[in-house]
Amino acid sequence: MRQAKSIGLRSIADWNRFVPRQTYLRIFLGLCLLFTLVSVPFVFFLTSQFSSYAMKQIDKVNRAEIAHSRDNAKFILDKMIAYGLNMYGDKSIRAWMAAETESTKNEVEAIAAGTKYMTTEPFLKNAYLLNMKTEHAIDLKYGISSFGDFRDQSILALAKQPRSSYLRFFVHRPDGTTRNLALIIPTVPSGQASYGYLVLLLDDALLNRYLLKENENAGFKSFILGSDGEVVLGAEDADAGEFYAELAAKAGGQSGDFIQRFGGESWSVEYALIEPQGWTLYQMAELKGIRADFHSFRTKMVVFLAALVALLIAILYWNSRRAYKPFSQLASQLVQKFGPHLGNKPEDGPMEEIKVIRYGIEMLEDRMVRLDSSMREHRNVIKSEYLRQWILQGKLIPPVEQ
Repeated sequence: MRQAKSIGLRSIADWNRFVPRQTYLRIFLGLCLLFTLVSVPFVFFLTSQFSSYAMKQIDKVNRAEIAHSRDNAKFILDKMIAYGLNMYGDKSIRAWMAAETESTKNEVEAIAAGTKYMTTEPFLKNAYLLNMKTEHAIDLKYGISSFGDFRDQSILALAKQPRSSYLRFFVHRPDGTTRNLALIIPTVPSGQASYGYLVLLLDDALLNRYLLKENENAGFKSFILGSDGEVVLGAEDADAGEFYAELAAKAGGQSGDFIQRFGGESWSVEYALIEPQGWTLYQMAELKGIRADFHSFRTKMVVFLAALVALLIAILYWNSRRAYKPFSQLASQLVQKFGPHLGNKPEDGPMEEIKVIRYGIEMLEDRMVRLDSSMREHRNVIKSEYLRQWILQGKLIPPVEQ
């Protein structure tokens, strides 16, 4: 037990050797350690709080943006449905679609009316007029042809099939590759056949420009998916089929957000449902760039705080040196003068300056008391010596005169 205690005391003594004796250096080093221990956790706490607040604000802005984009999409699609109904109700177009035989006059008037509607609506890329009685179709870009010669055979098959919903847009590829949103009017879920149909094809590029926010360099993606993960609007990626299906499976309710892994990176996903089409608008932001900005901000904060701490340390050193160094010099003088008499054992190591000053003052006080006591005890002898000197020299020495 004594051996362990002696080892502990020895280790403490060894550690004390590295601690400076000067009081001003001790105060300076202590305050430096205090500033460091307080400032570093404060920086990390501050950056963490800022990152959390910034993420909340980013999510808030993204929710506002996606709600705005959803409302824009709903407005444009509803507008195109209303525009298509007005176009379908045009007398010239209805007259050609209801005719049982082909007439040059009806054809010309229908093409002129359709062209007028085409030129006044920028989101309308093309339109078809279908006469199911005469089995002729008018492509407003290429003219009239029979069903057998019509260039878009797939739309003819769709027009003859019953639709499960009323006036809903769907993805259509006229040439098998180019994607367009299409609308067939009229659409009757009961499957009742009509004498004629109007097919609207929307401009995919223009819809992307007005409805979606896409910036690959900044790490933003925006697209619209169907309920099964099919890309309705936005850039198509052949390797992202499973990813789109996962997004469609996770999206539930009118709107929401979640974190999704894609391409080896984490993405923040915001989504909103577009009614009544049943599609979902997605906006994705890559978290890598956002986190890089946060790390850059934290690094700047650390550098700024380090510079501030360095400035404060310099001020503290100057102040402690100016205020406390005289005490260190006094302690050093006392050690030089009374070193052997300060009561310090060699194995204890150097004494602290405050102890040196206290012991030095106590020694000076003790010496003054003993000197005064000695003078009181030998007062008569001193007076006799002064009197003898007066008799021998014939005059008083200065202390006696005073």
